[in-house]
Amino acid sequence: MMAALSLERTLRRYVRAEFLVIDDFAVLAMDPAQAKLAFQVISERYDYRRSTCITTNRAFKDWTKVFPDALNAQVIAERLTERAEHFVLEKGFRTARP
Repeated sequence: MMAALSLERTLRRYVRAEFLVIDDFAVLAMDPAQAKLAFQVISERYDYRRSTCITTNRAFKDWTKVFPDALNAQVIAERLTERAEHFVLEKGFRTARP
């Protein structure tokens, strides 16, 4: 019971934040529970028109390798890109410095 309340509070914080930054999204494979939580946060942020910034090294077409359900991956990608500005960096900013 307490764990469910704690999870609900945490999800609410992520959903209601004015601006959420998610670094390295869709890099590691997600199990169904993790994918469901990601979907819930992204979908609710989309509905509430909250700003979300993600960084990822994967093209959207490769997200099906990360999410257990291809439709889930597609819907999340659509929600993140529908009302969005896209910035694609050809070289990562974490390259070695001289």
